[in-house]
Amino acid sequence: MLCETMAPWKMHLTVDAGKPAWTQQSDRRESEIEVLTRFTSEVGVQAGEISARKVGIKMPHQDYLRVLSVGLSLEKVLQIPASAASLRILILDSRSGETGTLTIPLREIRDN
Repeated sequence: MLCETMAPWKMHLTVDAGKPAWTQQSDRRESEIEVLTRFTSEVGVQAGEISARKVGIKMPHQDYLRVLSVGLSLEKVLQIPASAASLRILILDSRSGETGTLTIPLREIRDN
């Protein structure tokens, strides 16, 4: 069971940069993804609010080639509700409509 006074948690997420649909604009690459997060309790009931954030990505071609090999890094600070037992992350490619999900049991999160 999580402590009611759990501090905000900084989520570091690496997305496979080869998955989103990219367009080329002159010497730049562009894409857009949406990151949604949802906490649930031990019985599967939503805990807290669903959070959604659109991320517009624009970068020079050289940076695009680099993130293809290392991934696209995203950070988000989350407030973990006291009743939460798991976190579900959904990544939506705004251009292609493709999605990917990840569920994290909160017992796996350790304070640094």
